[in-house]
Amino acid sequence: MVNNKDFRHITVTGFIGDNKGTPAKKVRNGQRNLKAAREKVSAAKKDFNDAFDMAVNEFKEEVSEKISHTEVKIQELKNKITDTSKELGLIYQDHIDKLEYSKKMLVNKLDEYKAMGAEDWKSFKHHFNDEIEDFESSVTNFLQQLKLKESPQDKKSA
Repeated sequence: MVNNKDFRHITVTGFIGDNKGTPAKKVRNGQRNLKAAREKVSAAKKDFNDAFDMAVNEFKEEVSEKISHTEVKIQELKNKITDTSKELGLIYQDHIDKLEYSKKMLVNKLDEYKAMGAEDWKSFKHHFNDEIEDFESSVTNFLQQLKLKESPQDKKSA
């Protein structure tokens, strides 16, 4: 039969016996574990940053394609206004100048964006996509207006 004094001795001895090494050894083990964890965190951050940079670059490429497509439409508009009256040509040229300015601002905004984090990027990308869609719509709508204003004679001669 175990008395209370023996039980305390077994408990204390068992507790001390479960410790693996001296305090200095525990500190060294803890430092090694901390170093390994920091290396894993650093590698994960690098992987995240690489993936994020790739996503930003892919978005920039998509936007560049959209802008190139609208540049073709703007050139088509420029070609159309040369066939209009001088008065109407000035009005159209003013509108084209505004479209080209909008395009330039979008390109600059995208080029100057410095990624501050994934949440900022999501917000920027969402708003920028809205702006690109508005820009594309403006170009397309203006082109449609020009097509509607063509006289029946212009269509026959074309």
